[in-house]
Amino acid sequence: MPLDEAVGGILRAGQDGMNHTHDAFAAYLGHQTPNSGAFKMKLAALRDWGLINRGDPERVEFSPLAVDIVMAGARGGPIDTALIEKAFSSCAAFVTMYEATAKNVLLTPQRIRTTAMMQYKVQADQADKFVEVFARSAVYAGLAEDHGDAIKLLIPGDAGVTADDGAGDVTPDVVIGATDHNRQVFWAKPTQVTAHSPRVVARAIPMVVHNTWSIANGEVEFVIRSTAPLKADAYAVIGAVVTELNKLVDTLGPATADDVEGDES
Repeated sequence: MPLDEAVGGILRAGQDGMNHTHDAFAAYLGHQTPNSGAFKMKLAALRDWGLINRGDPERVEFSPLAVDIVMAGARGGPIDTALIEKAFSSCAAFVTMYEATAKNVLLTPQRIRTTAMMQYKVQADQADKFVEVFARSAVYAGLAEDHGDAIKLLIPGDAGVTADDGAGDVTPDVVIGATDHNRQVFWAKPTQVTAHSPRVVARAIPMVVHNTWSIANGEVEFVIRSTAPLKADAYAVIGAVVTELNKLVDTLGPATADDVEGDES
C-alpha cells in the first residue's frame, strides 16, 4: 500500500476517531468486509508504515504518529513533511533500500528491481510492486523526485535544489564515466541519514562519491568516503578511474535480463 494511500485512509477514518472496529475501518478503506485478503494486507501495510498499533486483533488503534497526521490534517493546509518522512522511515525494508542507494542520480525501475532482488532477496513475483510502492512513497515523503521513467533519491532537505541554486556546500553536478549502461550524475556532497530512521546508524565516514554498475552475477562498486569535501582537481582523477572501471564492466559484461532471472531462485 503506497504511503500516500495509507495516509489518505488514516485521514478519512480519523475524521470519526482514532480507534475503530475492523468492520468500520474496512469501510473507510473501501472494502465490503474485513475478512478479505486485500483488507488484511492493507492492515499489515499500515502497521509497517507505523500508522496503526500492533497487538489488538479486534480493533484498529491509531499510533501517535497517525494521531499527529490526523490533527495536522484537521487544521487544514499541507501536512508537515517531517511527519510523512517519519512514516516512510518506519518501514524497515524501504528505509534500508533508501539509505543504501545512491542519492541525486537517476534510477530506472529496472535498476531498483535488480538491487531489490539481488541484494534484499525480494521475490521475483513481488519485485515490480515493491519498486512501484517504494518509488511512489519516496516521492510522496519528499525523499525522491519523479522523472517519468526514473526517480532520483534525494538527501533530506535537498528537494528542489539544483546546481544553479548556489546552495552552500553543493557543488555542480559531476558526470563520471557515462556510458550506455551507466549514465549517472553525482553531487559532491556527503551522504546524510534521516534522524527518524530506527535502523540507521550514522556513518563515521560519509560517502562523497558512490557509483555502482550492474554486471553479470553481481555488481562493481566505486566508493570514496571522506569527512571533508574532495579537492576540485580530484574529480579529474576520479573521472579517469571511472573510465577504467567502465572498461572493466564492459569486460565482465553488464547484467542482462537473463542474469536477473537466473538469480531469482
